[in-house]
Amino acid sequence: MKRCELFYFYYFIFIFFLFQCTPPGVKQVEILSNSVVPGGSLNPAPNIIPTLPAGTPAPTAAPFVDPDGTVITFVSKQGPQTKVFRWNGSNSQLSELSSLGNSEEVVQVINGQDTWLLFTYETNPVRTSAPLGNVWIINKASGAASKLEGKHGLSFGAIFYQGNYVGSFFDSTNGTEFFKLTEQGQLTLIKDIDPGANDSSPYGFTLSNNKVYFSAYTVNGGYELYAWDGQQVKLVSNLASTTGVGSHPQYLVNYQDTLYFYTFSRVPPAGSQNSSLRSMGSNEQIQTVSTNTYNQKYMLVWENSLWMSCSSNSVSNSELCKGSKPASGGVFSLSVHSNIETTLGGSNPSNFLASSHGLYFSAFQKNSGVELWKVSSGQSATAERITDLMPGQENSNPKPMLSTNSGIYFSAFHPIYGEELFFYNKNSQSINVVLDLSAGKSSSFPQILP
Repeated sequence: MKRCELFYFYYFIFIFFLFQCTPPGVKQVEILSNSVVPGGSLNPAPNIIPTLPAGTPAPTAAPFVDPDGTVITFVSKQGPQTKVFRWNGSNSQLSELSSLGNSEEVVQVINGQDTWLLFTYETNPVRTSAPLGNVWIINKASGAASKLEGKHGLSFGAIFYQGNYVGSFFDSTNGTEFFKLTEQGQLTLIKDIDPGANDSSPYGFTLSNNKVYFSAYTVNGGYELYAWDGQQVKLVSNLASTTGVGSHPQYLVNYQDTLYFYTFSRVPPAGSQNSSLRSMGSNEQIQTVSTNTYNQKYMLVWENSLWMSCSSNSVSNSELCKGSKPASGGVFSLSVHSNIETTLGGSNPSNFLASSHGLYFSAFQKNSGVELWKVSSGQSATAERITDLMPGQENSNPKPMLSTNSGIYFSAFHPIYGEELFFYNKNSQSINVVLDLSAGKSSSFPQILP
């Protein structure tokens, strides 16, 4: 045999044996290949996406039609511009609605009544200072985009409450503080929590028992828990044992009319992070739920349980955890639901999306990298990997964004299309590329507006 023929012979023998062993807890499902069939579906392939030879052009994606006829509005890059698009899933028609101008990366999207609020920052590589954070209001009907001029600065999120956006905004007088923003773009300071030019940098806005709770910083108190009832802002409690350090409340979520959140007794060091899970009812009496879990992140409620990324010891990194409490009352219990990656690194689940047919998220596994995973509705089964978009240990870094009756939309990186928008059909267990706005391996980085 010639040298190149010997290489491919041994390569395919290696691939064959490598994928005979499926790691524990992984269900083999259809995986994308690099060939497109009519209707926009991607042919299944045996566990790995073939790598195209150098210089081979990527195939063009056929038009994809959503089985539910979903209409989505999304922000995406097209060339040097970031634009607002609307896509009609019933006929695969794409319309450009407006432009945000220079290249912007979406940090957070908040769903209002008639508008969406976008926190972005400029990603123009020609920069002489720190990146500028921008705030945009997108009209839901027309898709028109309005920028809050003069309100630059990296902000930390908001929530839609009583007909307005309330949250973390910046102005040159007060710094990054707690503001109210109307859907027409009028910004009003609610409270300068750390007075003067200092930033309280509030974040984690969550509604519980008709109040907005969040974490904010002061020079003397550090980060602590605050509440706003629509009239008055107050410090709920100082949980830190050391003055000025703060307890750092994080990942606030409302579960069974009770606010759950994590606190740190001190500024977390690099590496493992020991913390406490707290709860607080309408009486605002804070209880300690658990002190024996670590590295907690990304809490959300799905099927009457509290899901998160956590670990049961200070050595291992995070896995998928589940907490629950009987609706009639009782003790809250928290445990690891799925051990996806058994090595020291852990799977570090993130990018959670709750739907009626499953809990979707991204997670790492040594043999497949960071890919798309799912816990099916009913919670009885362990987590299953849906696909391996990037061959072997490479990462597709999926971000589930929107659930429909038939499946979910998510962005991910594919070796042919770059980071684009995909659809997972739960019924056929197939994956379609929806749009390839940046031709070839270039990425458009789509962000759906919910």
